[in-house]
Amino acid sequence: MLRIAPSVLVFSAVLATVGCGGDDESATVTGTVSYRERMAIVGDAEVRVELLDVSRQDAPAQKLAEQVQPLEGRQVPIPFELSYDADDIDERFTYAVRGEIVADGRVLFRSTQTTPVITRGNPVEGVELVLTKA
Repeated sequence: MLRIAPSVLVFSAVLATVGCGGDDESATVTGTVSYRERMAIVGDAEVRVELLDVSRQDAPAQKLAEQVQPLEGRQVPIPFELSYDADDIDERFTYAVRGEIVADGRVLFRSTQTTPVITRGNPVEGVELVLTKA
């Protein structure tokens, strides 16, 4: 009869849970960035959108994903897609997207309100991120 030491069984179990890699479950938050002002953006402007964990009140928000895209003459609404690791999401926590439009190192428009996503019945698609003139 073959006997296997308990330490070998524990080691095998650890390898089975850690081993393969690639088990990360990718997910996305999609939507559009816009602003209400009737003006076109010219020059080398870019849109930056971040997915943040905003659960901790006395700590800075933790960035889970970011997308930076040049406008290249496009005008609002600008679509965005943020890919994140679904394993990083805790259903008890609060997540939000934040955005800004930057040109020549200067913020032209930015988020001024929290736009919740993912948990607590908040959307992961069709998110409308409306920016305010800075």
